[in-house]
Amino acid sequence: MERDKRGFNKMKLIRIYSIVLIISQPLLEYFYAVPPLLFLGFIFSLFVSIFFYIAFFLVGISNRAQYGNYLVSATLLSVTSGITNWVNLLIGGIDIVFGLQYSSFFTSAMFLSGVLGVTYILFFGLRIKSTYIILFSSLSLLFSFYIFILTPFFVLLIVYIPIVFGILISSKFFELGKRFRKGFRVFITHAVDDFKRYRIDDLAKFLEAQKEVGRVFYCETDLIGNIDQWMNKMVPRCQLLIFFSTENSIDSSDCITELILARKNNLLIIPILGVGLDWETLKKLEMNRELGSVYDPMEFETFCTEVYQHVLKYKQSVATEIPEKRKKK
Repeated sequence: MERDKRGFNKMKLIRIYSIVLIISQPLLEYFYAVPPLLFLGFIFSLFVSIFFYIAFFLVGISNRAQYGNYLVSATLLSVTSGITNWVNLLIGGIDIVFGLQYSSFFTSAMFLSGVLGVTYILFFGLRIKSTYIILFSSLSLLFSFYIFILTPFFVLLIVYIPIVFGILISSKFFELGKRFRKGFRVFITHAVDDFKRYRIDDLAKFLEAQKEVGRVFYCETDLIGNIDQWMNKMVPRCQLLIFFSTENSIDSSDCITELILARKNNLLIIPILGVGLDWETLKKLEMNRELGSVYDPMEFETFCTEVYQHVLKYKQSVATEIPEKRKKK
């Protein structure tokens, strides 16, 4: 089946740009010396830290399915960076007044951690089969040796300026603006075995690309810790629940619990009729076709549009309900 691409084309630029940020950060941080003064070293480390996590945050939210792996990578690189930077600053930093000391143990450790970090990203790219990550990480491994040997420290500041402006621009017009905008929060209930078959991830991405939807929650990307505690916490925070009704989900205690939580907290429930079921079966769960859609794997774009229309209807009902409540007051 052809992958649904509606709503994603505009995000290609930020995804490519985010990957460039991931690869450029190790080159910038690890292959240059730290300023010799303690205060300047603190400012430098703080600046690098802010840049580092913004870069990974941008990539994380543009590919939420792999967000945990990005955080692991960010943590590994940041810890090795912090240790080697500060030890080099406090013990061997005075030598940097006269230039880079390539024979320094700590400078070598910084260089080694940078190479290991980029190598980790390279294998990470191979594992998730991302062409962009593989390309840029491979080039950066080769380029890092030239950077480490030939480039003086002051170039770091020159390189940082356009990158920081790039982060500000991207956060203004792309992902961060989308991530923190106001909109309805949607929870998708589905059986684990139905995740790939019913393209839950694609539906979530489609909905999040719409301006009326602020965030879509589902287990594969958002579950943290105990599932029962997570359900009790996240479902009440949403306004809509999309229930994928399949033979697996109607027999799942977790799915039924999420459905009960949705009703208890007055969420609009949008039932999705799965393959092999009929609406008569869903009547036992007090769901009907008036507020639902039928999943058709051969017409996935049409299906996504129908679900989105339910969101729009909910928005219109809320818009008319609020003025009526104000009149009664």
